[in-house]
Amino acid sequence: MIAVFQREFKSYFNNMIGYVIIAAWCFFIGYSYCVYNVSYGYPYFGIALAGTVVYLLILTPILTMRCLSDERKTKTDQMLLTAPVSVTQVVMGKFLAMAAVFAIPLLISCIYPILLQQQTYHSLAIDAASMVAFFLLGCAYISIGMFISSLTESQIISAVISFAVFYLMSAMENITANIPDTTYVNALGFCAIALIIAIIVYFVTKNLYASIITLLCLVIAIWAVYFIDNTVYAGLLATVLNTISLYDGISYFANGIINVQNLVLYLSVIVIFVFLTVQSVQKRRWN
Repeated sequence: MIAVFQREFKSYFNNMIGYVIIAAWCFFIGYSYCVYNVSYGYPYFGIALAGTVVYLLILTPILTMRCLSDERKTKTDQMLLTAPVSVTQVVMGKFLAMAAVFAIPLLISCIYPILLQQQTYHSLAIDAASMVAFFLLGCAYISIGMFISSLTESQIISAVISFAVFYLMSAMENITANIPDTTYVNALGFCAIALIIAIIVYFVTKNLYASIITLLCLVIAIWAVYFIDNTVYAGLLATVLNTISLYDGISYFANGIINVQNLVLYLSVIVIFVFLTVQSVQKRRWN
């Protein structure tokens, strides 16, 4: 895994991608710090980090689009898949390399909380928690982008799909605000989620029967609950979507509130999508 990590990490600095991403993040974080902490006088550095979350939509797809797509296109994945390392080690090595690139501008920005110590209500502990939360949020986005990259040979397609997914995640609050509270509509919404899960199962396993069985089981369970007690679905879809939305979680830390629930959510997303990536690559290895 260390060899994969070193190879992947160095590859980002063999071209301009690593330098551009680090420079862009340093600029956006510095600009946000000047606006919120210097001009407006907010005492917590988390507000500056929250102001840069929107740039995850653009910079994360650039970071993740080539990690597995390029390997498939150039056929260099054959060397990795036949190497004396497990698929999990390969995927983790790539994930940790991208996380390390993302961590560099955050380490550079550690100077800002130190400068904020002059503020009356400033707390280094809250700023440290904000930076950990922001790093985990970035890693969650990276894990999603890495999984999408494992599904296609095209870097462009990987970047476009990742951007679309991240945009939907950022717009989740506006989307859920327009979802009716009626139980029937909410049940249909969960059926749509079941379809998405079935599609993911298909891309991971390349098994049409497995995806169909997954879809049927989920749909049957959804409507079984509906006919037993349909009041369960009243407003449930909006609640679930808002709960799993990653975009707004950092706002708690921006206001000086350490929210452990969001940290657990970010870690869960990382584990789930790293696991899905391993299964996707593992399927290709056996094929």
